[in-house]
Amino acid sequence: MLGPMDAVGKKRVTVVFDASTTQQVVGIARERGIKPSQVYRGALVFYLAAQA
Repeated sequence: MLGPMDAVGKKRVTVVFDASTTQQVVGIARERGIKPSQVYRGALVFYLAAQA
């Protein structure tokens, strides 16, 4: 079972990355003026599209 979803069909998940990866993400987010979570989401969308 996937667990509860919020009203808009999103689910919070927790993942663990190496500290060096998170530092890269923070740097990219800072450069773009966005939140690190947006970098992670974008990377996942890109990866999933490449799998199709």
